[in-house]
Amino acid sequence: LRREGYTLAAISDMTGLTKGQVSNRARKRPTGQSTLRTAMPSRVIDVVIRRSWEIGYSPHEIVSDRRDRELAHARHEVMRAVRDEIVIANGRPPSITRIGRWFGRDHTTVSHGIRRARERNNAPS
Repeated sequence: LRREGYTLAAISDMTGLTKGQVSNRARKRPTGQSTLRTAMPSRVIDVVIRRSWEIGYSPHEIVSDRRDRELAHARHEVMRAVRDEIVIANGRPPSITRIGRWFGRDHTTVSHGIRRARERNNAPS
């Protein structure tokens, strides 16, 4: 986002992080809980921010602890987008475990969410 002209203040407002956290790419749960999160690379943050706003939620809500159905479905879609759009070493997508660390979730939760997002997208109208 910095490349697109957003300031640290604007990014911090969108993500709910402080300017220091944004500049260091540090991620932690907004509620202050002690669950360890691995810092998201900038290209992953870009996908999370873009897809979350397209869906209608703020990036802060997507990485939050909230579990209401609509938000969980949006989070699943963002995790699916990260898995499909990001390419790491050897042209492979990031592992389910790594995505789970980025979002502060267990790998089984990520696997279930990605599978359900794909099912919802392929469901007949």
